[in-house]
Amino acid sequence: MLGYENEGMGDGLQAFYYNNENFEGNFIKKIEKNIDFSVEGKSPLEGISFENFSIKWIGWLKIPATSKYTFIARSSDGHSLKING
Repeated sequence: MLGYENEGMGDGLQAFYYNNENFEGNFIKKIEKNIDFSVEGKSPLEGISFENFSIKWIGWLKIPATSKYTFIARSSDGHSLKING
């Protein structure tokens, strides 16, 4: 992450919401300050299907201290988490 330490604090992660499970086609983009929500039985965002959708978040996480951190994701259809590629 060369140069990241010289950048200011951002407003959140870029979120890309797709109306399919494959991250394909048109999307709705917004900035997420927090990723801590439940979409069980409802749409994650107006204009996005509540049954078949995918969300991709892109950005940087600035960890305040060297330690162990836990990321938790629950889903009925699958999920993945990629850090540093």
